[in-house]
Amino acid sequence: MRVLLVAIPLLLLASNVTAAPSVPNAVYTTTSGVTLADFSYAGPCNGQGTATLVVHAPGGDQTLTASVTSTSPTGGACGAGLRCLDCPPVPTAFAWELKGNGVLLVGGGPAVYEQYSDQPVAFQLQGTFLGGALEAHGTIKLA
Repeated sequence: MRVLLVAIPLLLLASNVTAAPSVPNAVYTTTSGVTLADFSYAGPCNGQGTATLVVHAPGGDQTLTASVTSTSPTGGACGAGLRCLDCPPVPTAFAWELKGNGVLLVGGGPAVYEQYSDQPVAFQLQGTFLGGALEAHGTIKLA
C-alpha cells in the first residue's frame, strides 16, 4: 500500500510533463486584440494548399482555415538551386507567398543545400489572414 501511495503522485507528475502544450508560433491581431496562435501549412511549395491558424483566444481556441496558393521559388544565385563549380553548398534564402480569399502572407527564410536542391528549413510570414494581421514563424520542409 505504501508503494502505491508513492507511485501515484510520480505517475501524475510524469503525465503532466508529457502533456505540456507546444509553444505557439504566431501572433494574430484583430480589432478584439492580440492573441497567440499556432500556424501551419499543408501543401506543396508551388500550388494549392491549406493554411490553418488555431487562435488561443480567452474564450477558447478558434480554428481558422483557408485555401491558399503557395508560391516559393527556392534556389540561390547559382542556377535556381543547382550547386556546381563555384557554387558551394551554403545556406541560401527563399521567398514564400501564400495567397487566397482573405489571405495574403509574404516572407521566406533560410534554405540549405540537400541532394541537388535547396530545401527550406525555417520561415517567417507576415500579412493578412481572414480578418486579422498575422505574424508566424517556424520550421518547415516544403514538398
